[in-house]
Amino acid sequence: KVVSLRLFKNSLGSEGFVGLAPALVGGHSSLESLDLAANGAEVGAVVTLLRGLITVTEIKSKLKCVVVGGNQGGEELEDLVKEINKVRPGMDIARDKGQNR
Repeated sequence: KVVSLRLFKNSLGSEGFVGLAPALVGGHSSLESLDLAANGAEVGAVVTLLRGLITVTEIKSKLKCVVVGGNQGGEELEDLVKEINKVRPGMDIARDKGQNR
C-alpha cells in the first residue's frame, strides 16, 4: 500500500497537477500524505488538483495532508482551502500563506 507519496521538487508543473487531479476525486483507500511542494505549478493548476478533495468523504479517503507550498498561491487557493475545511475539517493543506507568488 502507498501511504505517503512525496513528489517534492519533481518539476511536475501545472500539467502534472492537472494530470494528478482525477486521482484525488473519489478518494484513495490508503494514501494519507501527498507532498507536491516546489513543483512550479500555477495557482489554477493547484486549485484544479485540490478541488477534487471537496467531493471526497472521510470514509472513501484516508488522505489527511496535502503539501502544495512552493507553488503559486493566492486568494483563489485560500478560498478553496476554506471550502475544503468545511467539508473535510481534519484535512491539512500545507501551503505558502500570505504570498501571491
